Amino acid sequence: MACQIESNKPNSSFFKLQQDSYESGAVIQKLLEANKQLTSHVYATLCDLMEENALAVLYWDNKFYVVHRHDGSLLLLETNSGILKEYPEVRWRVFEEEDRDTIYLNDQYFPPNG
Repeated sequence: MACQIESNKPNSSFFKLQQDSYESGAVIQKLLEANKQLTSHVYATLCDLMEENALAVLYWDNKFYVVHRHDGSLLLLETNSGILKEYPEVRWRVFEEEDRDTIYLNDQYFPPNG
C-alpha cells in the first residue's frame, strides 16, 4: 500500500498507517500474552490483521519471530541454525495453525531442492 505523506499532522495518512499498525500489533500482543499456546482464535486474528506482503515482529514464548504474509499464507523467518546448516537455501517456514510436517521455503517462496 503506497502512502503519500503530506504533513506530520495527526490526520495525515502516515499517522493513520502507524496508528492502525500499532493498534493491530497491540491486539495481537494481548492475545499472545493471554494464550500460552497458539489457538485458532489467535491464528485467525493474526491472519485477519496482517496485510499481504506485510512483515511483523512478534515476541511470544520468550522468542522473537519475524512473520511475513505472502500469497495469503503466514511465514516465519527460519532462524534455527541446525536447519540452516542442513538446508542453506531455506529462508522461511510456513506458519500453520496446527502442528504438521514443517514446510520450508527458499527466498523465492518455493520448497528448496533436496
